[in-house]
Amino acid sequence: MYFASLDYQVTAIDGSRKLIDWAKSHYDDVIDWRCMTFKQTLFQGWCKCFTGIWACASLLHVPYTELPELIEGLLDMLTDDGVFYVSFKYGNSERVKDGRFFCDINEVRWETLKQKITSEFKDQTWLTTDQRADRNEQWFNIIIEI
Repeated sequence: MYFASLDYQVTAIDGSRKLIDWAKSHYDDVIDWRCMTFKQTLFQGWCKCFTGIWACASLLHVPYTELPELIEGLLDMLTDDGVFYVSFKYGNSERVKDGRFFCDINEVRWETLKQKITSEFKDQTWLTTDQRADRNEQWFNIIIEI
């Protein structure tokens, strides 16, 4: 909604049909809601269609070995001046917590992952602290510019 309120044309994607249906019932007239997996986004014919991709705490549910192909595909969806934001919990492992899969990223894992991506880009990384009162976690943030 934030990006739509700035007059951006927004395509929002989530793998949960329940969440998409709820969101559509509240914001259907301004956002193009799509229920699909991360992998399904790669087969939508969206080459150079987006000026920005916002993946805040989203791709952290993708296994580390699958991230290079997925990020490469997402970069292909960006226009020549596109920007991609992604964040992960800070760390160097994968784990399942409360039945949910998490892939953590730190500087070393990011540098290793970048070597597997053939697209040229500039990136900037930084750490932030979780803003939720009941959490004491760090987040690894990445901005990628084509």
